[in-house]
Amino acid sequence: MGSKVDRLSKIALGVSLAAVLCAGCDKKPQRVEVPGYDSNSGASAVATYDSNRDGKISGDELLKTPALASALAQIDANNDQGIAAEEIDARIQKWRDSRVGVMSVACKVLMDGVPLPNAQVVFDPEPFLGSSVKPASGVSLHEGTAIMSIAKENLPNPSLTGVACGFYTIRVTCSNRAIPKRYNLDSTLGCVVALDAPWVGAGEVKLELTGN
Repeated sequence: MGSKVDRLSKIALGVSLAAVLCAGCDKKPQRVEVPGYDSNSGASAVATYDSNRDGKISGDELLKTPALASALAQIDANNDQGIAAEEIDARIQKWRDSRVGVMSVACKVLMDGVPLPNAQVVFDPEPFLGSSVKPASGVSLHEGTAIMSIAKENLPNPSLTGVACGFYTIRVTCSNRAIPKRYNLDSTLGCVVALDAPWVGAGEVKLELTGN
């Protein structure tokens, strides 16, 4: 229990530190603002992925959006195993209310159980969130850990790193190893970035890839 609290504290500290760095590096304090999520995100998501037009994203439809599939348990407020527009909008409103502009995110990349160095990891935000939510990227070190961040030009201070709250498809490539396309071009990997995301307790997003 204590270790989980410690990990949550580190995530919160990363968010707070980002704000402090942003405030301290220039004469005028700067705040990393919460992205301007599109007001019709939920409706746009359902219009995109609800192929049978029953008003929710469910079953095989979730295979088209690993980002939402990874967060089904959190979004599905009525436990009907589907995601409705209003449930997406409710989740996004929680991000607005949190006032978190960016948060610290680390990925641990494993290939067949072994840490994979030099992996290029990209978090692609769901388009329905709007253009204010920017992609994030990172490169894994020898122990397989990649620190994810939005590009410097999309942050108000070059000392900052972090990822905005959002739904992301994860894509992994590697300069010296072939990665199956189910992890990049047709990625089945996804995650939600938020203070209450399922991976936060572990302190990192774990990506367990297989070469077959």
